[in-house]
Amino acid sequence: YYDSFYYIALSYYFGQGCKQDYNEAIYYFELSAKRTNKHESLFYLGVFYYNGFGCTKNYTKAMDFFKLSAKQNNSDALVNIGFLYENGYGVEQNYSIARKFYESSAIMNNNNAFLFLGNLYYEGIGVLKDYTKARYYFEISAKNDNSDALFQLGNIYCYGLGVQKNYERAKDYYELSAKFNNPNAFVNLGFLYENGLGLPRNFSKAIEFYELASKQNVSNSFYNLGHIYFNGLGVAKDRLKAIHYFELAAKQNNSHALLALGNIYCYGIGLKQNYSKAKEYYESSAKLNNSEAFLNLGDVYYKGYGVDQNYLKAKEYYEKASLYNNSTAFFKIANLYLNGNGVEKDYLKAKKYFELSAQLDD
Repeated sequence: YYDSFYYIALSYYFGQGCKQDYNEAIYYFELSAKRTNKHESLFYLGVFYYNGFGCTKNYTKAMDFFKLSAKQNNSDALVNIGFLYENGYGVEQNYSIARKFYESSAIMNNNNAFLFLGNLYYEGIGVLKDYTKARYYFEISAKNDNSDALFQLGNIYCYGLGVQKNYERAKDYYELSAKFNNPNAFVNLGFLYENGLGLPRNFSKAIEFYELASKQNVSNSFYNLGHIYFNGLGVAKDRLKAIHYFELAAKQNNSHALLALGNIYCYGIGLKQNYSKAKEYYESSAKLNNSEAFLNLGDVYYKGYGVDQNYLKAKEYYEKASLYNNSTAFFKIANLYLNGNGVEKDYLKAKKYFELSAQLDD
């Protein structure tokens, strides 16, 4: 009898046989949890408070419900507790605790637990970066058709992370992920076609995949479409269309799009030249650690674009860009020392920075 509350709640949650209604779903999940302590109901209540479905988002309450569910060995609850610890949502961020919860869930063969463990090793979050371990976990998750795990395996082969670079295998994994409508897989398939990596170059196919991803509002798809139209790759050059796509991506803080808009305003490409706006876009991109944005801010001060010429400020930004091993930044610092711009002439230092630049260009 009491289990009926759980199934009524599910009907309202998914809108099956009735209109979707989160408030009614919460009501019946709470009845189920109070009367039977059903771990699935406790888990769903955690999901509601995590997402703010029909209630105010509350990570602490979400954690409480996930913990009650996890006591009954609900593997999804264990994963979500790990996710809260990994991201510091409602608790102090703790990667070690997150990993322990993922591992506990993985023992129960939870697909997402394997994915998240793979991500920890892929990114080096709370552990040493280990692409072999990451691939091991992604492969387990991918066997259960996890689209994100398939996508990450595509990345491993695309970029040669712990394996020999193999664009054909990357394409295979991206295509498998794309079958599950993974927008990031669409973007990367578009990138392979745009650049002819592991397959014949095909701008029409690239645009097709970018547009599929754009329907899911993926910022990189907007940026890449902007790049296509800006440069006229397989289409007629259309600067206004490119700017439209760059702006869509920039609204999502896409550092590449912000940089592109900075360049457009700096050099007056398709829009009236505006150094002030260019500087704003470069600064926004630099906040997202885009080395080219630091480099361009250096140029703004070096050349006096809308600001007083200031070689020391230029050097400061070139040095920030150089922290990301930007070869052009080292080259520009070398020129400062070579010509004594804002610094004393120092041919030894100039030689050192020219050599660093050359090494990165090899």
